[in-house]
Amino acid sequence: MSRSRRDPAGRLTSPRLWRIYRYTVLASLLLGMAVLFLQWRMVSEAARTELGYANDLVARTQQGVMRKYEALLTLLGERLLDLGGLEGSPPARARVDRLLRHNPELAGFALADPQGNLVLTTFNLDRQRLPNLLRDPQTADSFRRTLEAKHMVIGRTYYMPALRQWVIPLRYPLRDARGRVQAVMTTGIRLDASHNLWSRSMLPEQVRFVVVREDYYRQYGSYIEPKERDRYYGRPVARELLQYYRDAGRRAGIEEGAMRQAHHFALYAPDFHGRWTLAMVGFEPIYRNYIVTGLPLTTLLGRFAHSAAWTVFLILLLDGLLFLLVRYQARQEAAAKRQLAHLACHDQLTGLPNRRYLTEGFHAWRGRGQERFCLLYVDLDNFKAINDLHGHTVGDAILRVVARRLQSVFATALLIRHGAVDPPRRRRIHRALPGTFPR
Repeated sequence: MSRSRRDPAGRLTSPRLWRIYRYTVLASLLLGMAVLFLQWRMVSEAARTELGYANDLVARTQQGVMRKYEALLTLLGERLLDLGGLEGSPPARARVDRLLRHNPELAGFALADPQGNLVLTTFNLDRQRLPNLLRDPQTADSFRRTLEAKHMVIGRTYYMPALRQWVIPLRYPLRDARGRVQAVMTTGIRLDASHNLWSRSMLPEQVRFVVVREDYYRQYGSYIEPKERDRYYGRPVARELLQYYRDAGRRAGIEEGAMRQAHHFALYAPDFHGRWTLAMVGFEPIYRNYIVTGLPLTTLLGRFAHSAAWTVFLILLLDGLLFLLVRYQARQEAAAKRQLAHLACHDQLTGLPNRRYLTEGFHAWRGRGQERFCLLYVDLDNFKAINDLHGHTVGDAILRVVARRLQSVFATALLIRHGAVDPPRRRRIHRALPGTFPR
């Protein structure tokens, strides 16, 4: 059996009950941690599924919109050649101006010869201020690729001084029956257009996405402010961040070559602002862009906190109720033990300490500053006669009155109801209590 002990406040405690409580709380904490881990896994998996869907949606939207623009440029270019667009004829100019008014998301239309010279532009572009597309560093790479391509080419996002706007250039080669390039039809999607290629409205507000070219220049970022565009689009992705993504892909079992076969993998990575996100990386194979969709870590933690709050609340509630129950039970047990201890060491009739209390508590009483003391025995003469004549009820009442009077007179003394003591036993008690002197 476990023994009760006293706490610093002098109250009896039950180690067995509190030991059970500690083990129960520890088990509940371990169970809570396991539940919280599973909840985080569920939130994370749901976010990965959402990001994978968003990644595919961005890729499909890009393909669909690009096919539309490619068909538009094909038909427009062929019609412009028929209307004498290479000579800059008025009917050809009227046609491109009309199409521009019906496509406000586009920055303009232009027709260039294979040498990069612009020969036809819409009304909002001044041909004299526009550079040669084959010699301008910002357009030369995509223009050369267009001359070799058989489909539309997406150029690098750049700032166009003639329009004072950021644009995503689109170029399409117009070939003759022998496959030779006759002209290059070019246009640009305004980055600020409300119905641009990668509209934010097609995805939940908290989902961010980035489109990165094969040369690692960013094509589009959904969360970039206008004042940040020069730093964002004007330089490629940092080598350290690229290496971080490559290493994460290898850990997921996907090499960069396999990545271009439309595989996906997820990782935690910092965004352009240095804020950590859960990112899903995919590859769009037709126009060969990397697509990264992401959720800020704060959003994930917010979702997790919503479900975890109930788990934590229930654990705290159950542990709190268990604490109150154990404390109540411990107090009841301690009170019962105190009552038993009091009954064992005190006379039930007078409430005075008994022989056992004298034996066990004398040295403690003496240690509280009683250097010299005397031992006094008080006997009641003819007490047996009182019991015989008036009954034990009267005798008990006399004993209680005597006890109260002694307590009032000897307030600081150690009063013991020892019972009847014969002279030999009295002498033995006197010898057992050092420091006393004879009566």
